Parts: sequence; structure tokens; C-alpha cells
Amino acid sequence: MNDANGIQKQENNNSETRDTQINSPEKNTNKSRKGRKNLTIVILSMLVLTILVAGYFLYQDWQITMRKARQNMELASGTPTPDITAIPTIDISPKTPTNFPNSFTYNNFTVSYPDDWHLLDASTDENFPISRRLTPLYPADSSKVIALQKDDVNLILTIQEVDGSSAGGIFFDNKEYNEYVSNRDVVHIGNSTFYLSRNIHSASALVDSHGGPYTWSALSEYFPNKETRPGTFFKGYNDVITRNGYLYNFILVSENGGQTDSEIQNEMVSILESIEW
Repeated sequence: MNDANGIQKQENNNSETRDTQINSPEKNTNKSRKGRKNLTIVILSMLVLTILVAGYFLYQDWQITMRKARQNMELASGTPTPDITAIPTIDISPKTPTNFPNSFTYNNFTVSYPDDWHLLDASTDENFPISRRLTPLYPADSSKVIALQKDDVNLILTIQEVDGSSAGGIFFDNKEYNEYVSNRDVVHIGNSTFYLSRNIHSASALVDSHGGPYTWSALSEYFPNKETRPGTFFKGYNDVITRNGYLYNFILVSENGGQTDSEIQNEMVSILESIEW
């Protein structure tokens, strides 16, 4: 009898233990916390994804809006979008060079000039303009610096071997192009088009200048299709001219600077158009 009661008691105890394990509040609480944690992670992930997607579409809408606004402003102002066909075509047909009695030749380069212009050589003429600034930059054994002089105007030419240097720019629209050519004259040399500035630098200003000769260029070569990066072209120019392995830089200098007299400017155009590379 005692054994039977003992067995019954043991079974009751086991039953209570199972009920306690199954219905344990601590276990239920842990499961509930774990479920909430997983749900929070899912909600946060969905929220982040929603924000990223919304941000992407907002950014695309913003780009489209800005592009339309820019186009509207350009249409309202009459300024076209950057387009190499928007800028007027320049006549680049070669002209017959003017025959002058005098000439200077260095390697493959030749320029002619009239009698009332005087040739100066930086390596031999003590009074060569801004020689103190140019001589250290252009050693006589590897380069050449000359000037064609009339009255107070000096058309300086520096010649050196190509060393990777360059200077120039591009035109994004008609406004930039018109501003560029407004104070320059067209010069035809061979089959290429150049622009000659009407401004003359002051000799003293150049001697004290922190810039170098490439920033003083008076003659620029025009390019109808200048590649800025692979597949992207604009109309543009180079201030330093490259021909046959040499760099050519033209600088206008006078004692006081200013603008070139129209007669002398026309003569310089003719002198430059006599150049042969």
C-alpha cells in the first residue's frame, strides 16, 4: 500500500515538475523578448531600406528639376547649352603670306618681318626686354628667345623643346567665346586659326609678376574640337603652341603696357601669318 502511495506521489511530483517547466514565466518571458528583438530588427531594416529607396528617387527628381531649371534659364537669357555646334564656325582657309624682306629661322621655324621692325636676340642683345626674367628660364644652349621690335612694342617669341607643359582652355557657350574674341584679332597660319591679343603687358609688371611666361601668352591657337576627356569635345584654345617637337610662346611687351595701336596690330598679324613651321 505504501508502495502504491509512493508511486502515485512520485507521478504527481513528476507531473507538477512538467507543468512547472512548461508554464515557467521566465521561459515565456525570454521567448517574448527574443520575438520582440527579432521584430525590431526586421522593422528597422525595412525602415532603412525604405529611406534609402525614397532618398534615391528624391535625388533623381532633384537632378531632373535642376536640369530643367537650368535649361529654362538658358532659354530665357538666350544662352545655349554647351554645344560645339553652337559657336560660329571660323574660316580657317589658308591665306597667302605677305612677303617681307627680312626673316628669322630656327630649326624648322621661319618668320618674316618688314624693314621697320628690328630683330633682337636675348642671348646677344643687352637691352632685350625683360631679359632678367626670361634668360634664366630659357638657356641659350637648349632654347631660343627673340623679339621683333617697333617703336615701344616688342613681339617676343620663346622656343623650347616640348617638355609636357601646356596652357589653354575651352568655351562652354557663346558668351565665353564672345568675351574671348572681343579683344583679339584672327590670325591664319597655314591651315590653323589663331587669336592675337590687343593688350600689351607692361615690362615692369612682368618682371615683378609671380606668374610665368605661359600666363603672358598673346597668341593662342584655336581648336574647333578640343577633347577635355575621352569622348567629350568643346571648342577651345591653347596658349602655348606645339609644332614638330617644340613649344612656341608669343608675348607682347612695352614699357608702359596698354592696347596696341591698330596699325602696329595689323602689321603684327601680317608678320605672324608669314610663319612657316
